[in-house]
Amino acid sequence: MATLRPANVRGWHGVLSARAATGRARMSMATKLVLSYVLIIAIATAAFSIAGTQLLGRVITSEAETAVRNHLNAAREIVLGRLRQVNDVVRLTAGRFYLREALSAGRIGQAADELTRIRRSERLDILSVTDRSGRVLLRTSNPASSGDSRGQDELVATAARRKEAVAAVAIMPAADLRKESPLLAERAAIRFVDTPRARLRGETAETAGMLLQAAAPVMDGGGEVLGIVYGGILLNKNPEIVDKIKHTVFQNVVYKGKDIGTSTIFLDDVRISTNVLNLDGTRAIGTRGAEDVYNRVVVEGRPWIGRAFVVNDWYITAYEPIHSLTGRIIGILYVGVLEQKYVDMRRQTVAMLLSITFAV
Repeated sequence: MATLRPANVRGWHGVLSARAATGRARMSMATKLVLSYVLIIAIATAAFSIAGTQLLGRVITSEAETAVRNHLNAAREIVLGRLRQVNDVVRLTAGRFYLREALSAGRIGQAADELTRIRRSERLDILSVTDRSGRVLLRTSNPASSGDSRGQDELVATAARRKEAVAAVAIMPAADLRKESPLLAERAAIRFVDTPRARLRGETAETAGMLLQAAAPVMDGGGEVLGIVYGGILLNKNPEIVDKIKHTVFQNVVYKGKDIGTSTIFLDDVRISTNVLNLDGTRAIGTRGAEDVYNRVVVEGRPWIGRAFVVNDWYITAYEPIHSLTGRIIGILYVGVLEQKYVDMRRQTVAMLLSITFAV
């Protein structure tokens, strides 16, 4: 019987070795395919996560800007609503029979007590009467001051010329404010506070006042002007309107210890009425708007919607020009929402997206 020689044994070993090598090659190929698939999935997942994160960031920012634009619309209506109230008071006062009789008789003092009562009950800072030429006959806030002319005041002159009531946001110089009331001139004066990102200015204080003002003619029976009634409220250091905006629009919501929404009225670039707070919790009166915002809104006359630095924090903001009766830009109306709320919202949404993505 033939026997297997060592040479034959070595032959079988060679066959087995070849098969093992082939198996390893097949296993290596499978491993490469699996790793390639995993790598493709990882790259696709990362790309999806990055794209999704960026998209979510844009969506959240867009929603925030849309919201703050709507807040600005609401704030404007609150300001205009108060201006309409001032206009109604002045217009109705000018139509009072007793005032017409007092002017016709040259006895304006007879109407002083009633006009003072109206000013106080309607929460006006100013309620005054001139003759048809604009010479002041009575100031209810300062009865000792009269005889000077307000004929060059744009509202008084326009009301006399048109023979109808007019109302607008107006600037009154310190000297004129002092005639209306020394206390109003004192309240209007605001010293500038150094503010990051504000433009350079040579002045150190604002002394003029910004008012919601109206003027209306007192007419005789023949349709001729007997005199002019003008009145208004001083906005400098007056929190009434900005706090109404915060209460109505933002509902006094607080986020991480800070008001979620704030509002400001600027005279030029100076905060004269605001609920933006300093670090010590006081109102940021006298601080100033950022230079890039000022250039867009006051210099160029265009609204600003977007991210902006406000005193000591970042906000999603909306600013728009405030115009005088003649269309001159005299200030800025601002509302803003604390940016940190949207930063946290974006982080939470991204974290949720990533956890879902990698779980899948």
